[in-house]
Amino acid sequence: MEQNYDEKIKEVKSSLNKLESKKNRTNSLTRKERAAHLIQKGALLEIAGIDNVDSEILLGYFLWFKDVPEEKLEKLKARGREEFERRKIVKKW
Repeated sequence: MEQNYDEKIKEVKSSLNKLESKKNRTNSLTRKERAAHLIQKGALLEIAGIDNVDSEILLGYFLWFKDVPEEKLEKLKARGREEFERRKIVKKW
């Protein structure tokens, strides 16, 4: 009977280890995806020539930007597309 419990405990521990390994792999991918995303956004700041602007100014601008009307966003998107084309960047951001 005691051996049966020991075997069950061993099985549960093995399952737990497998789940923890899977979780760690998932977290690793998530971190890598987040890092790639942040690098892309940083590259956009560099392209715009504002990568050295004070962080508080940038954050304030980004907070203001959230409230920009849709029609202005379309104009900004067109301007960004033109800049990408000018730089011959075909990679989709």
